[in-house]
Amino acid sequence: MATIETATKPDCAPLRADAQRNRERILAAASKLIAIHGNEVEMTDIAEAAGVGVGTLYRRFPDREALLIEMLREKFAELVATLRGVLEREDLTARERLDTFIRASCEIQGRDLGLHEALSTVTGEHQAIARSTPGLVESMERLAAEAVAEGSVRSDLAWEDIVMCSCALGHVIQHEDSLPGSWERLLAIQLAGLNPGPPG
Repeated sequence: MATIETATKPDCAPLRADAQRNRERILAAASKLIAIHGNEVEMTDIAEAAGVGVGTLYRRFPDREALLIEMLREKFAELVATLRGVLEREDLTARERLDTFIRASCEIQGRDLGLHEALSTVTGEHQAIARSTPGLVESMERLAAEAVAEGSVRSDLAWEDIVMCSCALGHVIQHEDSLPGSWERLLAIQLAGLNPGPPG
């Protein structure tokens, strides 16, 4: 299994234009397939969807783990963009921004199985990727801290609680066909549980 260091180590020299295009096509194809089928999608299917040979795919990404790590970096970066967009909403209170982000992360997981698996799979590599994604932890810390300072949530709310809420909801969302509407009910229960009250 590739490590984060070997799988994401940048090339010393810039890629040729055609190699860069191939890399972008591979990542775009992988993003679409992983969003639908999850992280177990076959490398051959990704190569076919990208319109490149399997050899080209493996030249850019030596194994599945290397490709998945790159995809995780992109998905976490997209999550940061969502977070920052919510934090900039001056028309919302701190609590409304918190609730908006949790709902948005649920909706994203509903569209993207790969992101759901990334959030719900607790491994050292995934945690390292999340923590090294610029702005991810810091933005969630700010989201929680501002709501606590506002007094609209329980005083012991931490950013890790936001992640756990999103992950739990993501599991229910992935079974929406057999449990229609369940994630909306669970979301309402979770948000009510964040209301101010004694720590415990």
